[in-house]
Amino acid sequence: MPCMYSQFCDKYLHWAHVTKATIEMNQLKEVVNAVLEQQKLQLAPSTYDARKNYLKHLVDKEAGTKALTPEGKLYNEPKISLSSEADEIFKNLSFPVKDGRIDTGHLIRRAEKEMTYLNLSTSTRWQYM
Repeated sequence: MPCMYSQFCDKYLHWAHVTKATIEMNQLKEVVNAVLEQQKLQLAPSTYDARKNYLKHLVDKEAGTKALTPEGKLYNEPKISLSSEADEIFKNLSFPVKDGRIDTGHLIRRAEKEMTYLNLSTSTRWQYM
């Protein structure tokens, strides 16, 4: 998500780093709400809504809270592992996985590798995953 302007990004990125290091998680919501209330008084409604979503996204990313949007989706999707990492994991792993535990990112990369022989476009491959 692009920065709306540099001053806004710098201010809240710094704030998020400080928050991650010094504020307990149960206080994080209070601080975010206080910042949002301050912004709400100073901004037009459409600008406030955009910044509110951006601030929640930024704080979640920096604090690692894995917060959910009102729709139940993660604000910040986890990164998918590299193909080389998945290959290393699957070297010593056979299916079915006995304990049922495996990183979803590794499975996605494995599925991607298994579909390469089909010569599908990138967008079509990702539709299947």
